[in-house]
Amino acid sequence: MLANRLFCRFDSSYTAPQGFTRPQARSAEHKPWRSFLRAGQMAAVLAGLTWGVNTAGASVLGITVNDASNGDYTLTSVTVDRGAAGTFNYTPSQLIGVDLANVAATGSVLLVPSMESVPAAGTRASLLEDMRLNTGIINPFSTGAPADQAFQVNFLTPVVNSTGADIIVFEIGAGDSTAFWVNGDRDNLRHNVAAADFSAALLTEMPHTLYRHDGNVVGLDTLETSTSWSLDNHFTGNVVAIGLDLSDFGIAEGASVTSLHWQTTSISSRLDAVLVAGLPAVPEPASLTLLGVAGACLLGRRRVVG
Repeated sequence: MLANRLFCRFDSSYTAPQGFTRPQARSAEHKPWRSFLRAGQMAAVLAGLTWGVNTAGASVLGITVNDASNGDYTLTSVTVDRGAAGTFNYTPSQLIGVDLANVAATGSVLLVPSMESVPAAGTRASLLEDMRLNTGIINPFSTGAPADQAFQVNFLTPVVNSTGADIIVFEIGAGDSTAFWVNGDRDNLRHNVAAADFSAALLTEMPHTLYRHDGNVVGLDTLETSTSWSLDNHFTGNVVAIGLDLSDFGIAEGASVTSLHWQTTSISSRLDAVLVAGLPAVPEPASLTLLGVAGACLLGRRRVVG
C-alpha cells in the first residue's frame, strides 16, 4: 500500500525544474546510452525534489479513536506530515511500540480512564505502553535531576532516522517544554521542545482520572508495587501531540535509536505523556532512482530493436 501511494505521489505531484524542456524526437542516430544517462539524471532530480532532506517540525495532523462516545479512546489511526516525503496515515499495527524501562515522577503520576481505580500492581507500566489515549504516566522530574532519574521507553524494534518525524508523543494538556534525548545520552543526543511545538488539540475534553502518590515515584519497582496512592480528582482535557525528527538529536540519516528519555525543562510545566511510538522508515529514494534507470534501459533497448 505504501509503495502504491508513493508512486501515485510521484506521478501526480512532480513539477519540472525551471528551464527543463521535454526532449525532442531523436534521430535514427540517437545513442541508447544517452537515454540511460538522461533518465538516471531525471530520476535523481525527481528524488531530490520530492524527498529532500530531513526537516524539523513535521506534525501530527489528525487521529481517530475507537469509540469516544463510550469512553474508548484507543487509537485506531494517526495522520502524520513527514515533511518532504508527504503525508502518511498509520494504524497502530504499523507503529513501533515501547516498553517502559524507567520512571521518575512526582505528584499525580497515574492517569487512568475516567472513574477507574488504580491499576493492579505489576500492570501499571501498561498505562504508557498501550494504544489508549486516556491512560498515561505523567509529571516527570526536571532536568535539574540526574539523567538516570528520567522517563525511559525502549522501542520494540529500533527506530530509523528517516524523512521528517520519526517518533510521535501524545500528551494530555496544551504541550509542555520538555527535554528529550535518545540512546541514554542526555549531553550529546538531546533535543528540547517548547509548548508551541505541539499540535493543536486532536481530541477535546477527554475525561480521565488522576491518582497522586505519597512521595516521588522513582523506578519501576515503586511504580508497580507501591500502595501509597490516593485519588487526585476527575478531569477533562485536550490531547495534543508532537513529531520528533531524529536529525534534531544529531542522529545520522539511516542510523537508528533504541530508546527515548525525557525530563521537563520547567518545574511549572510537566509532560503528561499518554502514548509514545516510533514511525516506520520511509522507503529510500535510491530505490526509485534505480527504477527510473531500469526503465531507461528498457526504453533504449526497445528503440534499438525498432
